[in-house]
Amino acid sequence: FIPFLFALSVVGTDVATYYERRGRLQRLVDDAAIAGHRHLPDTARARTAARAFLNGHEAFLSTDLSIATESDQIAVEVGESFRPTFASFFDRSLTIPLVVSSAVRSAPLDA
Repeated sequence: FIPFLFALSVVGTDVATYYERRGRLQRLVDDAAIAGHRHLPDTARARTAARAFLNGHEAFLSTDLSIATESDQIAVEVGESFRPTFASFFDRSLTIPLVVSSAVRSAPLDA
């Protein structure tokens, strides 16, 4: 019975850690999209600002980054791999994909 409770607590910790990491990464990506949006319609500056915002935060460790811009919109998508502790007992190469995205669009001033 004790090993079952231990396994259940480790799985619960993994699930909580996954959602905590996902939430933190989502907030970071939202803020990066807003930081880049301030430079639109200059799409090159907007991409640079979003990337610089992400690179300036130590919570950002991902290498899978996509930034798409148009004259009135910026979309940021970040993906990384989450390695659950419990699964590492069975397969050390097992990872769960973690992908978050955010898009910010401007309303035309003459609308």
